[in-house]
Amino acid sequence: MSFVLKAKGERTYISVQDFTVTLRWRSAVDLDLVAFYRRKDGAEGGVFSTHYLGGDHGALGRFPFMELSGDALESDGRQASEEALRVARLDEVAQLYILALNQTAARETDPRGEEGAARFGDCDLSVEVKTGRGEAFEVPLGRAEERGVVALVCRIDNTNAITGPQLIREGRVMTLDAFYAEVPGARALRVGQKLILRAKGSSAPLARPRADMPVHARLTWTAPVDLDLHCFYVRRGGLGGGLLRRLFGLGGGALHRVYFGERGSLREEPFICLDQDAGVGDRGGANEENIELARTAHLDAVLFAAHIFNKPDSCFCDYDGAVAVRCGDQEVEVPLRAPARGAWALIALVDCRGETLRVVSVDEVQRDRPSLSQVRALTSGLRVT
Repeated sequence: MSFVLKAKGERTYISVQDFTVTLRWRSAVDLDLVAFYRRKDGAEGGVFSTHYLGGDHGALGRFPFMELSGDALESDGRQASEEALRVARLDEVAQLYILALNQTAARETDPRGEEGAARFGDCDLSVEVKTGRGEAFEVPLGRAEERGVVALVCRIDNTNAITGPQLIREGRVMTLDAFYAEVPGARALRVGQKLILRAKGSSAPLARPRADMPVHARLTWTAPVDLDLHCFYVRRGGLGGGLLRRLFGLGGGALHRVYFGERGSLREEPFICLDQDAGVGDRGGANEENIELARTAHLDAVLFAAHIFNKPDSCFCDYDGAVAVRCGDQEVEVPLRAPARGAWALIALVDCRGETLRVVSVDEVQRDRPSLSQVRALTSGLRVT
């Protein structure tokens, strides 16, 4: 049974320094558990999702001795979504701030800082702090009517060496300006750089600060399965050009790929390269494979897909996987959500034909390797800009 901190400013002592902080909510919004700290030597930092540029989940075996579980999907309103932060020790931390960032509202916030329409009071949001001894403390946000992007739910004060850490209920909804001004280390989190395409067929532009700016794609998953990131690409002119050009192989009308068996090169054709083969032997954890495109001017389109080793009837939506495509300071993520079964997950398409790249959520699962005709079909309705 949990002890509930009902009033703002209410506090209680935590008898040990190892504990787990769990954020729960029941609303169709994208909330992120984030934590920021001020060290006893005055240094500041934070732990937040790697879906944000510069994000770091932290680590239990080295400073900051805390680690974030991951980035949960939106709640369906019936079953609660949750994210957790495990804290191993607080010896070097003076203040720890526990916050919920409403990424859905942040995406609706205009450049002048005027907030999106969502209210935290509609999210049924709470934080549970559970110690290694089994003590549990609940910190509800309550029916907050303020509009904002960030909720400072609670804070842990570890400045008293005699009494030990105190858990304090804050219960404050903050604008981005207030968040950056009042929370130590908060400016490391660039809120506007996270964009997730959750709907199949949705798309987003990916601006290039320079024409020669490289593009990076990252496949991540945590389930104990062996996924392989494949980059299928069509050279410039390969998506069109008429029947004769395709029959005689002119205009690059073929579907090529970079994968663990042909890792490519950044210095010569195809100017695409895979870094490693992760998850071999069905290893779970923070698996990651990366592909870099040194240039895109010679390409019409790129399709990022995942293939699973020796499991042809797999359900990819169970693997907590996603592909994030980044160029410069902008990143677009496409999660694997399709419930169909197969050996191939077609995740994200990048249309390279215009001055601005466009990332499209494909989110399809099938038994066979993707074909050139599929890539043509996926790009046929896209507007080139």
